Amino acid sequence: MINTVKIVGSGLIGTSIGLALKTNSKAGTTQVLMQDTDLKAQKLAQSLVDPAVDESIKSFDLVVVAVPISENIKTVSQNLKENPNSIVVDLASVKSNLLYEVEGLSENRQNFVSLHPMAGREVSGAHSARADLFVNRAWIGISAAYSTAKAKEMATEFVQMCGGTLYWRTIKEHDEIVALVSHVPQILSSAMASTLVDATAEDLLLSGSGLTDMTRLAASDSQLWTQILQENSSFVNAKLETLIKILMQFQAA
Repeated sequence: MINTVKIVGSGLIGTSIGLALKTNSKAGTTQVLMQDTDLKAQKLAQSLVDPAVDESIKSFDLVVVAVPISENIKTVSQNLKENPNSIVVDLASVKSNLLYEVEGLSENRQNFVSLHPMAGREVSGAHSARADLFVNRAWIGISAAYSTAKAKEMATEFVQMCGGTLYWRTIKEHDEIVALVSHVPQILSSAMASTLVDATAEDLLLSGSGLTDMTRLAASDSQLWTQILQENSSFVNAKLETLIKILMQFQAA
């Protein structure tokens, strides 16, 4: 049973996970400590998630790493070293060589499970967090031979506490799947939004919900998405080539 949790990263995803854990734990027994290099963001997230947490807690059942891709491997390795008795999970949206790098950096790699919740919002920050963000959403877990049965069981329990369902895939399968169902749709939304730059406000008043739905993702954090697309460029480019061919067929027709 997960009773104590540290969440490293107090943005949208980390704070939403904290809210979900507090909402769905039995009688609110799970204690959640938020941590962030931005102390202002950390304070806000802690006040939203668990203002009464015992901040003297030093040992955690679970450590959740919810930081940008550029900081992910370093943060995972640091927390595996500092919390040798904890199960550590990360939430990076691109996995690439993550498991190999963690395997080489940490002697506690058996406690690590890499996860990816297939959920999010086009807005960021703790103030945008929602306890129901992961309800009925799929999560991808990365199969790793060195992860213990205990680590995998706790990862499954964690996902269920957040309201989601866990599906196990290899790194290659994960990165190819998310390129298709997440990364290319983000590009399409941004591309569609860019065609509207010269439209007048009056013109846009004539649009329906279809345009709103198609361009909603374009409001997402561009810096975050630059990192994601660069990390998964090989699979994204392959999916884009297929899409471009289809669009050219439409154009020709």
